[in-house]
Amino acid sequence: MTTKRWLAFFYAAALVLWLAAAALGAVQAGQPASIDPAGFTQVGAVETEPAADAPAGSVTFTSTDADPQLYWEGTARVDTVQVQMTQDRPSGGVTLYYRTEGQTDYSETQKVWADQTAPGVWQFDLGGVDITGLRLDPDSEGGVTSCLSAVTLNPAEPLWQRLIPDAGTLLVLAAAPLLLAALAGELTELAVPLDKKRR
Repeated sequence: MTTKRWLAFFYAAALVLWLAAAALGAVQAGQPASIDPAGFTQVGAVETEPAADAPAGSVTFTSTDADPQLYWEGTARVDTVQVQMTQDRPSGGVTLYYRTEGQTDYSETQKVWADQTAPGVWQFDLGGVDITGLRLDPDSEGGVTSCLSAVTLNPAEPLWQRLIPDAGTLLVLAAAPLLLAALAGELTELAVPLDKKRR
């Protein structure tokens, strides 16, 4: 088989594997669920008077030090967490920690930085883990007033969005077939002279 045919074969195989992985991910994905903002325990923060235009059911608080923490206890399978929260000034970063079965405390190795997808909307990608608790760190400045209006586990998304690979996966899908086809082509060319010698 020529290198071009190997290339076509490996690209087709990569596409099939990617589609299968996306379908499996959709089947194994955690179910959408909402967490009541009032269900978080606040450490290093105090509740303050909400603004007149604060959404119903939201919680307004001001951090009292540079390491405020909001804790939620509960179990769920989580792919992503979406937090809707407005703040009165730049916060120095919003992070999320998660805890799994058997853990009693949170670890730096299970810390996720937010991707701000829109003003006041923070998205955390956990990659599909079974959690027993969450810790949201809303700022690292202190004195920041935040209005937490919604926290959603596994927000619903169209299936087609699962078919869009991230940058790292796209690089692998593009490069791996090239490397494998080149290697297969070289091995095929080496095998031809050996086959002729046997004859």
